[in-house]
Amino acid sequence: MNRIRHNMFSAIVYNPSSISNEVWIRIPVAEQQTINLDVNNVKKFSIDAIEIGTISLSPILQSIPTVHNRDQFQELIVRVHVPPLSLQAVPFIISSSSSDQISHQASGLYVFRPIGTDPPQQVNIKHFYCFKRKGYEEIIQVYSSFVNQSIRLLDNSPYIEFEWIVGRLNINVEFVTSYHSKDLNNNGIYYTDSSGRSLMKRIRDQRDGYRFKQSEKSAGNYYPLVTGIMIKDEKQDLQMSIITDRAQGGGSIKDGQVEIMTLNELGIDGQGLVIRGRHLLSIAKPDDNMKFFREYALKSVWRPIIAFRSDFNDQPLDYKTWSLLNTELPPQVNILTIEPLSHEKSILTILFRIEHIYDRNEHSKLSESISIQIHKIFNNHKLVDAKEVTLGANMYKTGAFDRLKWTVDSTYEDKSEYNETPIFDGRTIHLYPMQIRSFIIKLTKH
Repeated sequence: MNRIRHNMFSAIVYNPSSISNEVWIRIPVAEQQTINLDVNNVKKFSIDAIEIGTISLSPILQSIPTVHNRDQFQELIVRVHVPPLSLQAVPFIISSSSSDQISHQASGLYVFRPIGTDPPQQVNIKHFYCFKRKGYEEIIQVYSSFVNQSIRLLDNSPYIEFEWIVGRLNINVEFVTSYHSKDLNNNGIYYTDSSGRSLMKRIRDQRDGYRFKQSEKSAGNYYPLVTGIMIKDEKQDLQMSIITDRAQGGGSIKDGQVEIMTLNELGIDGQGLVIRGRHLLSIAKPDDNMKFFREYALKSVWRPIIAFRSDFNDQPLDYKTWSLLNTELPPQVNILTIEPLSHEKSILTILFRIEHIYDRNEHSKLSESISIQIHKIFNNHKLVDAKEVTLGANMYKTGAFDRLKWTVDSTYEDKSEYNETPIFDGRTIHLYPMQIRSFIIKLTKH
């Protein structure tokens, strides 16, 4: 005899970033099982979460060998909006029915060296699946038993999401993803990030400072991508950016095209792996596209962390959202560090680092200097004291740098860009583009 059994569990979402974010929780659903968002508690605690629906798992995911027999062939999709530096518990209900120099080293793990100079061979789509729910569309493209890609369109989103799954081959082969727009001409110029901060200008088949002879057309134009890559068409005033979810290699091998290495299959010097990742692509006017690049690069690096907790036989959670910040900071400001140093007599001492995430002339408005009030940042905490320190936090700045006053050379075109940072008055933090400042702050709870 079958009976319906109801259990509850919670997804606890932690947003480590100082900007709000959206997380798409994807929960595998077993056979003879139904999982739904606990709508009553979501409404009761004003949780910003929406159940999109249940769709079939990607075929390649279903084919990956597991320790136990797989009985999960679908996944529930839920969109959750999380405030900056916050914890948010999201409740779910489970209903289940049960019976009682030119090197000659081969391409591999440490070297990318494709054979020949021809462009990568395109893999053709064998078949595809389409899913459409309110606010969500997905196409799963199946290329073979070892390659598939999902393309997702999300409501009110400035990007298209590409999620790829490749791997488990017995041959040595590189997989690259190529994004190509026939309408864009970047004249051999593209930009890659430098450790997630400044953008570095790259010119195809060229190097600064010396005469360069290109011997490897593909690998010679690849650069490290920590957060992404960008090309720009100056005539059309359009820009295409791609955000990666991890450090990868990439470049623009021809105009209007961006190529990113997704998997270097280890057929010679290692064992085959299955790799799953995603890229976010946006094409827009330079101002809008740069805002997308800076904002979503941060959101991709500081992605929300999800933990799960069974509520069966446990005390119910408080589903009320908790955030360390009073309100979201301006879009050009990011908190880099909040590190507890001591906690004595109700006084919490922390190391606090904050940065301006835009460079000069990147955006018509967001590249400007900005000031914020430090005593208005923290929620449920009162500022007792704040002093600026060096970047490494090993020395207070007051008086320590009187001897280090630099004279700006007359060859600089705009001396105003190099004005000294105003002395910290204990309350107002001024930030120039790309500037990082560090502080020792003492707080007490309200």
